[in-house]
Amino acid sequence: MSAMKRKLVYVQAPERYSPAWIGNAFFSKSGRTMYFNGKAFKNGQEIISGDIYWISGVKKDMTDRLFDRTRKIQIDQSVVDEYLEIVGLSELPKSKFEVVTLNNDPPVQEIKEIENEKSGHKPQSLYQNEWKWQRSKNKKFESCPAKYRQVFASSFQLLLILPQSSLKGHSRLTSP
Repeated sequence: MSAMKRKLVYVQAPERYSPAWIGNAFFSKSGRTMYFNGKAFKNGQEIISGDIYWISGVKKDMTDRLFDRTRKIQIDQSVVDEYLEIVGLSELPKSKFEVVTLNNDPPVQEIKEIENEKSGHKPQSLYQNEWKWQRSKNKKFESCPAKYRQVFASSFQLLLILPQSSLKGHSRLTSP
């Protein structure tokens, strides 16, 4: 989490009476995925549920809420001082804010697994990648008749073993 970029953001679901939060958002290396309050977002859409949220930076004039400005905004206790500095106040107005503890632990691994599952991508081992590379590289091996080959693969080599009957007369290839 320390290597991820952090930004103070305002997040609200688009429904009229939905909750709203101010807290830390963390961004992936590419900046395309945002993690906030235990959820992951791409282009304002929550990855798991597909719900769309309004996401923006915080406003200095404290007019962040889109709808129903009488409802309180939940603000993470870890960002209260930073928010007060941005808006130029010494304390939060109790009529507008409720101090809460948000989940600041980004679910990075879970989201990667979900996205891989959605895309149909299955991570391959080094062995599988090496096998594909060797087979595509060695066209002569592919054209060899099946009855004369038996393939044993390891992560870095392919062996071609011919039947003993075809090795007669080749003293260097046969065992005594």
